[in-house]
Amino acid sequence: MGTLEGGDIDLSGYSPLLFELQAHLIRIKALADTSTKAVPKRAQFVEIEKISKHALSMLDYALFAIETKQTALPLSPISATAAAQDVLQELWQLAKSYDVTLELDATKRLQPIYAHEAALKGVLHGLAYSAITAQTTEQHRTVTISVQGTQPGQQRLGVFAPGVSF
Repeated sequence: MGTLEGGDIDLSGYSPLLFELQAHLIRIKALADTSTKAVPKRAQFVEIEKISKHALSMLDYALFAIETKQTALPLSPISATAAAQDVLQELWQLAKSYDVTLELDATKRLQPIYAHEAALKGVLHGLAYSAITAQTTEQHRTVTISVQGTQPGQQRLGVFAPGVSF
């Protein structure tokens, strides 16, 4: 795919993120260009706002991934449950528009973990976004973001969606 200005960052591994972003921008343009009376203007603006919010969020994570591929990430103690809750809040409107229920399944009173917060949220966001927007035969489905204590000092984070393969 090429490199960013200066030629020092390879973008070849980021094609799926960039194509997904392109699809969002095409949908925004199509909605903005639509001048039919079948869809009220207010509804178009609400849809444009939702799509652009998620496109910008995806762009933030893609740019973060591109930038951090070149460096080591500093770790700090964070709450995995709080990070999962933040991702859930970022994606609830998108899930609603796809008729998907988002749930958080978390073990109570977990200790902080050492991680890079933006990287952790980026991974959860990407997985949950994929599960929400996946094409399935189910009319209504549930996507669960899970944070579980597996053993003392160990935690497992994941995104689960019956009927969706990652």
